Amino acid sequence: MVGFAFSLVAEPGWMASLIASPPAAGLLYLVAEVYLPRPPREGLGMGDPKMLAMIGAFLGWQLTS
Repeated sequence: MVGFAFSLVAEPGWMASLIASPPAAGLLYLVAEVYLPRPPREGLGMGDPKMLAMIGAFLGWQLTS
């Protein structure tokens, strides 16, 4: 939320921030959900998708990859 609010007044702009955050977080969330049923332990915490969403919000879609 802070990264998106910051992008309203600074680069990369709110549109690039909005485009980057959900797919970036969704990719890691999907990896975590696919991995969880396999072994009996967690392989990826939910902090990782949140962190990538923050990175996407601050950097935009051009620099997230």
